[in-house]
Amino acid sequence: MKVDLKDESYTIIITKITVYCVILLITILFIIFTPKKIITKDFAISLATSMAITDDMNLLLYDYDVYATDVRFREGLIKDVDEVKLSFNNRSEVLAIKVFGENKKIEIRNDYIYIIDPNTPELNIEYYLVKDMQFNDINLPCRTFIILLSEIALIVNTIYLIIYAIISISIVAPFSIKLIRLIPYLKRIN
Repeated sequence: MKVDLKDESYTIIITKITVYCVILLITILFIIFTPKKIITKDFAISLATSMAITDDMNLLLYDYDVYATDVRFREGLIKDVDEVKLSFNNRSEVLAIKVFGENKKIEIRNDYIYIIDPNTPELNIEYYLVKDMQFNDINLPCRTFIILLSEIALIVNTIYLIIYAIISISIVAPFSIKLIRLIPYLKRIN
């Protein structure tokens, strides 16, 4: 049904143009600032790390570093651990590190496991590969879980992006067309 713009007054047309511009502006800001991914690879690693089994039987010694001074040891906890952590993340594996301490303590950090153990030699950092994780009383290999979740994330993110684009276009297109139709009529009135 065609709308007859001749019967509408100048203020009604200005109001419609303003409302359409505001709706388009809000939609464009929404499109710009909403996340384009739902699940990231970091999420898969963090989830696997949080469910990892931290028993000594589940840890495989990967490597260790020996430091001469306490200062170098503290630098190694920052720099060297980050390098090893990056290589583990690239291979979709879960890292556990052990350092010396008086009491045994296990701390699950965002993307690796930090273990303080009195059996670890002083000024040493031991790197371990965590084999399995436990999910609902079922043991799964950590690497398999991370790769599987990464592949599922790719599918979920693609579907989300398609739905996101369809909704965005379905909002922007009608209001843009209405706005384009109103602007020439406004120029004729002036």
